[in-house]
Amino acid sequence: MIKIKLDDSQISINDDCRTKKSILQRLSLLLSKSSGISTDEIFAGLYEREKLGSTSVGNGVAIPHARIKGINH
Repeated sequence: MIKIKLDDSQISINDDCRTKKSILQRLSLLLSKSSGISTDEIFAGLYEREKLGSTSVGNGVAIPHARIKGINH
């Protein structure tokens, strides 16, 4: 089982994202606000990780993730 701790500032519903890149950009913006890490640094990490293989778990659900210095969760 995967346990993920999110607060309301890290959740976005009904965004108008149409591509994987736009989804990762939106996620980077949300995580940047709560972590203080630059949006560009987060996006670069997520994008590079996604190039290694999709983080999709099926049925329109994905768990994008990357190791980013300064973020421990």
